[in-house]
Amino acid sequence: MTKIITLLTTLLGTLAANFTQAESFGSTPTYPPPFEAFQAQAQQSGEDWVIDIQVLPGFYLYEKDFKPQVVGLSADASLQWSRPALTQVEDPLRGPVNVMRAQFRTTLSNDGSAFPAGELWLGLQGCADSGFCYPPEKRLLAIISE
Repeated sequence: MTKIITLLTTLLGTLAANFTQAESFGSTPTYPPPFEAFQAQAQQSGEDWVIDIQVLPGFYLYEKDFKPQVVGLSADASLQWSRPALTQVEDPLRGPVNVMRAQFRTTLSNDGSAFPAGELWLGLQGCADSGFCYPPEKRLLAIISE
């Protein structure tokens, strides 16, 4: 009886070790939170606001979902922003789309006028090249004065 218990204990221990080892090798990849995958910082440059974006390698932002918005800007004002270099990817959900990668800078201007006191919100959505996509989000960016 003692031999059977010892054999079962050894067998269960071996199975548990193999299961744990298989779990670590075959586990699903983990992804950084969106604020790490897509870092954004804004600063004032004269009358314009500049947004610096850092996208981690292996990730991209959808151009269509990159939407700066200034709260406090009158409805008839025209917010203009420079678009960075785009690349096209075959997205698993959307098909061929324009995306932004790596590091880029975009400038917001208010038709040559200074921005009023307000808030700068940035709408964005991005994915990993592996096919994992983050939900759309809006971020409030603090403006750093020069």
